[in-house]
Amino acid sequence: MLILNPDKVDIKYQLGATPTQPIIPRKYTFLPIVNTSTISMIVGLEYAYDQMKQSRDELLASFKFHRHHYFFYMYCYIGKETTISLARKRYETFLKQIPIALKAMYHGDSAFFKAHPFLEQCPVYIHFDSDYPSLNGVEQIGYLSNYK
Repeated sequence: MLILNPDKVDIKYQLGATPTQPIIPRKYTFLPIVNTSTISMIVGLEYAYDQMKQSRDELLASFKFHRHHYFFYMYCYIGKETTISLARKRYETFLKQIPIALKAMYHGDSAFFKAHPFLEQCPVYIHFDSDYPSLNGVEQIGYLSNYK
């Protein structure tokens, strides 16, 4: 995934999702960028699985509710690259792109955050899915408000 400019967002809403509703299940699919600086983001009740490529470069995210609190959960597929160094490079690329994707989400879905300002205080968790144990796990990376 390569995000060049978080201010340029091409946002699409699937059936059932609007610029302000719902909170849950609101699922974001960030698609890989190809020869453009515009970020493509699909918001729906489900992830845009039909848009996913075999390389699995998409970034998936959604709001969750647990024990009376909302949190924002992101999913990155690292997989099993041919070598651990290639897998680590993919992991590091995702780490660099996540803050930019979160900022793009604020720009592209600003009506949603204006309607639900309390969500800015959600903690952000990233789940890295890899066959290499050192790259597999869940990390908290602050709060949504850190990425405005």
